[in-house]
Amino acid sequence: MMILTTAAIGLIAAILSASQPVVATIAKGVAHYADGHSDQAVWIDGQSACDYTFMGPSNGNLCTYNNGVFTASNGYTYRFTGCGGSNFCLLNSDSSVNSCARKSQLSNIGRGCNNDYGSFHVDREWLF
Repeated sequence: MMILTTAAIGLIAAILSASQPVVATIAKGVAHYADGHSDQAVWIDGQSACDYTFMGPSNGNLCTYNNGVFTASNGYTYRFTGCGGSNFCLLNSDSSVNSCARKSQLSNIGRGCNNDYGSFHVDREWLF
């Protein structure tokens, strides 16, 4: 009979979780600032859209800004692919598919937001 210590169990769990892709629901929308400019905004669904990750100006291509790569607030890196096409998807850092886009429009999901660039609100467009 083998008995594993708490440390051994923790080490095994860490090794297994490190090799698994991280699946998170990522939201993509547009942050609209009071001064008239707007940004591509990405955040983890269920967290505050006000704390979004910047992915370029709203009139830019999400897949070409930083090659579509971003690090979410959960510390994991993802990449958008297929922007503007039928294969608009989000990849995990190991290039496995996290999820493909689902239209999910919701106005003012982030409202009353402020940062160094001014006051703004966020409208959600897609979920992954």
